[in-house]
Amino acid sequence: MPNLRQHANEQRYNLVYWQRRWRHRRLLPALGDADRALVRALARDGGVVTSLAALSVPGTTAMMVAADRLMATLSDRPPVKGGFGVQATPAEIDAYPDLIRWGLDEQLLAVVGNYIGLPVIYRGLTVRRDLAGGEQVETRLFHRDNEDNRIVKIIVYLNDVDEAGGPYEFIPRSVAPASWHMPLSGSRANDEAVSRAVPRSRWVPCSGSRGTAVFTDTCRVFHRGRIAQSTDRQALFFCYNSAMPMSLPRQFSRSVAGATRGYLGHLLRVRAMRVISVAARSPAMCWTTSTLIRRGIEPPVWKIRPPKRHVAL
Repeated sequence: MPNLRQHANEQRYNLVYWQRRWRHRRLLPALGDADRALVRALARDGGVVTSLAALSVPGTTAMMVAADRLMATLSDRPPVKGGFGVQATPAEIDAYPDLIRWGLDEQLLAVVGNYIGLPVIYRGLTVRRDLAGGEQVETRLFHRDNEDNRIVKIIVYLNDVDEAGGPYEFIPRSVAPASWHMPLSGSRANDEAVSRAVPRSRWVPCSGSRGTAVFTDTCRVFHRGRIAQSTDRQALFFCYNSAMPMSLPRQFSRSVAGATRGYLGHLLRVRAMRVISVAARSPAMCWTTSTLIRRGIEPPVWKIRPPKRHVAL
């Protein structure tokens, strides 16, 4: 019964979300053919494997250099998340503006905006090392996130990740059963339970060499990180969601009200910032710029206008 109730709630949220996307459809930024194909594949399957070379985002080399330097500082740090994960703190990430700047690229924001179909918020990023071995717990079990109807995470591998290296793995939407058919224990499911609903041959491990980029919607697909057997997995997670998400996880701010309600990840960790709207090819895209300017990051070269009502945080 709880799973059936969850499925009913999802259908209700889907209808509300579809109405929002329909009203916003004429304001979406234009895309090239390759980016349009990426958005369609993401909508169809819930995950797409590409590469930094194929994306050709300006500043990629500087971003990878910064990521390597930051990752090197995590090598001797004890694990925290479930006993297998080591993450950089927001303050440590702030010291590497090239990392933050890459996620604000106009091309990436256009792809994300077209997929989500609404004004989007850049939540920032996570720099994470997943240690080899350990138990199958937490995010190593199949699950779905619940921040919104649609979100986008761009996972960038900093080392070669084969099938024994702990790749991100998901079940495509085309073969996944309805959520209330999924044999969950709480909000997660182990391999044996999932294999009864979806054959293992249909699971998609996203392995790849250094520089592989995975676009995925972790709210719409069941996914996990495989346990690394051969070596630690080093990865970046760039995260985006709509400016008005369906729900707000406790670890993010709940203080943004009205049309700009949402959360901004580590970019929101100052007490007094003004939320602005950016109007260009992606109208009403929102984020805060005071942190970016303070860290020496130039805002995108778009026409910036103040909102009708300022929101003090």
